[in-house]
Amino acid sequence: MHRLAPFVETPATEQVKDKTQLAHTYRLDVSKPWLITVAMMRDGDKYKSYELLAETLQLIQADFQLLIIGDGKRQEDVKTVQR
Repeated sequence: MHRLAPFVETPATEQVKDKTQLAHTYRLDVSKPWLITVAMMRDGDKYKSYELLAETLQLIQADFQLLIIGDGKRQEDVKTVQR
C-alpha cells in the first residue's frame, strides 16, 4: 500500500522518485501513461461505471496501464469485466 496525498504539489524530482518506486512495487512500466480509477466495487451504478470504463478504454488507441483501486463485494466481477 502506498499513500498518495490528494492535491499535493511536489517537486518534479520527487514525483519521478515516487512513480519509480510505485512502478517497481507493482511491476508497472514508467514509460507508459497510467490511468487510475478509485471507486467502491459494489452493485448498481458503481458496477455499471466499471462496465462503462471497460467499454470506453477499448476505444483508446494509446498504450497505457490501468490501475484500479477499490474494494467491495463485486471485486471479482470487476477484475473480469469486459466489453
